[in-house]
Formats: sequence, structure tokens, C-alpha cells
Amino acid sequence: MPIRDMHPWIRETGRWAKRGWLRANRFFAADKALANARLNQREIWHGRARLASFPREIQVGTNWTCNLRCFFCRRETTDRERLAALKPDQREIPEGVLERLLAILPYAEVFTLTPLGEPLLYSGLDRLLERCASAASGNLHLTTNGNAISEERARSLVEAGTRRIYVSIDSADPVRYAEMRAGGSLDKVAEGLERLRAWKARLNRQWPEIVFASTFMRRNIGDLEGLLEFARRHEVKWIAAQLMELDDLALAGEALDRDVPAAAFALRQARETAERLGIELTIHPALARLIAAHGAAQPSPAASPPPSCLSLMEKCLYPWTFLVVDTDGEARPCCWVSLRYGNLAQQPFGEVWNSAAAQELRREFIADRIPDCCRGKHCRVDA
Repeated sequence: MPIRDMHPWIRETGRWAKRGWLRANRFFAADKALANARLNQREIWHGRARLASFPREIQVGTNWTCNLRCFFCRRETTDRERLAALKPDQREIPEGVLERLLAILPYAEVFTLTPLGEPLLYSGLDRLLERCASAASGNLHLTTNGNAISEERARSLVEAGTRRIYVSIDSADPVRYAEMRAGGSLDKVAEGLERLRAWKARLNRQWPEIVFASTFMRRNIGDLEGLLEFARRHEVKWIAAQLMELDDLALAGEALDRDVPAAAFALRQARETAERLGIELTIHPALARLIAAHGAAQPSPAASPPPSCLSLMEKCLYPWTFLVVDTDGEARPCCWVSLRYGNLAQQPFGEVWNSAAAQELRREFIADRIPDCCRGKHCRVDA
């Protein structure tokens, strides 16, 4: 008899036993990330709000310091005064918080350094790279503006086994680039990319994979094709196109929803160019949904937004799989919501990951109710 037809008590006992075996196996498995993923998938399937599994992707804000002044960044808009008031020792992640995260490093499929700043300026980066290299977890990713990739830094990133580097670059036009990322230089980015490529060849390493993470708005959406050509010259095989997150109402005029047909046309043209050049072009769901919501043609069938018949959990599993930890230790389910799980500077990891707020968010998703914190956000999960 199928387990679904058994008495509910027997079914739940069987589920409990299966999760128990997966919990025990996770600590002894050679591939801890895979074992954790299997436990996590089982807990999602069983509709668990309290999790024994760890997040499969952890995004860490190592520092609030940066070498650029991008006009659309929260550092220069909504968070500017708050960050300016911080003392120097408050602008980097506390050692205790990082240690709590490194303790579960082998269980994460992705461990990303994506702060509200430039991770290559983090004073503890060399120690962190050493820890990741010694753990041989192969899951370290980071996001950088690419202006601080010196010869020595390129070597250390390759030697540490960094799996992927996202380079924040939004235009291959030097003037436009400098306009959007004040203090930055497209030439410096190009030099950094070449240093990484040279060290990969010198050390005979496949990694890190380089991805251009590109933010688009009205002023630069037409630059996407040129960026594809720039990527080809530097042997970058992937561009991830994302929508500018509108935090500052003063930037409303830059929003792509003011000219969706132009955005749709630019994406269609870019897709054709990407196919010709052999470059993968991925369109963030928020950008695809924006175009679909205004009746414009989709840039790619694969980027089509989920139909309205999909449940909330079919659209987003971040409450189970993802964790953002800010530089001050505050933990959140994703980049876009203000909901706080707790603070890792004050609480152990399990207490934060399974806080009352975290469990309630998961229950809302299980019940297919969109929480208030998820409405009207960049991901457009409520679309």
C-alpha cells in the first residue's frame, strides 16, 4: 500500500524516520552539501516549518566599505546616513558571526560574499580564503565591482578555489560605466579580468567562473549588446541581467517600467547577439515579469514568469533554502525583505534559523498566503 494511503500516524512516523536517517547521514557523508540538500528537500516536501537542515545558500555581508559610489546603490541612497554614522570597527562583520557561519560552511551548496560594499576590501579576506581552501568545500562565490583585483588578489582568489566571481558591470561604454559607478574605471575591470584569466591558466585551474552581474535601467538598457561584446573579448561566458531595485524614489525616472517596449526590444536583440557569440544570457525573473505584466513580448521562453496557477512555494523556496546575513549579524530570508530572523552576533545559528519569525514565514508559504513583507518586492513573487 502506498504510504499516502496509510493511517496518518503511520505515515508521519515513516516521514519522521526518514528525516532522522537523513539528519544522521548528513554529518558523516563525504559530500555534506549534498546530504544537507537531500534533508532540506525532504523537509520542504513534508511541509516542515522548523528545520534540521541548514540553508543551502548563504549570502554574507562581510563589510560596509566600498571604493565606488554607485548612484543607484543603497549605500548612496537610503542607507547613506546610517552607514556614515558607524564607527570603523562596526563596518566589518564581527568575528563571532563569521565563525558561526564557517562552522556550517561544508553543508552549504553556495557560500557567497555579497556585502553592501566591496568584499575585496574586507580586512579578513585572506583568512577567510584560507579557511575556504582548507575546507575544500568548493562553494565560495563573491560579488565584486572588479576595480580592486590586483595581481596578488587574483592569485589568492584562484588558489583558494573560489568557484564563481560575479563582476558588477552595467555597460562597456567607458563614459557610461564611470557615470554609473563613480570612482570606477572600465580599464581597471578589464585588467582584473585578464589577471584572473592568467592565473587560472598558470595554475591550470578551471575556476573561478566569471559572471557579469548587470543592473539595468533606462539609461543603460541599450548598452547590453555592447556588454556582450566586451564579455566575449574577456572570455566571459555568462551575463546575468537584472532589474534596478528602486529604493530611492528620486530615481523613479530611471525605472524600466517607464519604457517597457524599449526594454523588451533591447532584450530580444541582446538574446540574438548572445546566441551568436555563445554567451549565456539569463534574465532575472523580476525583469521578465515586468515585461510580461505590461504585455510586451517575452525576451526568452525560459524566462517566462510563473503562471498564476503556481503556488507560492512553487515560485519561491527561499524561506527553506536561503539566508542573508548582514554585516551587523542580522539574518533575513532574502535581500529584498525587511523581516528579521534574529542576530548571529547575539544568538546561536539554530536559534536564528528556526526563530519564531522564520517558522511563521514558512507556515505562511505552506498555506499559500503571501506575507506582507513579500508584497511589492523586487522579486515580484506576488505577481
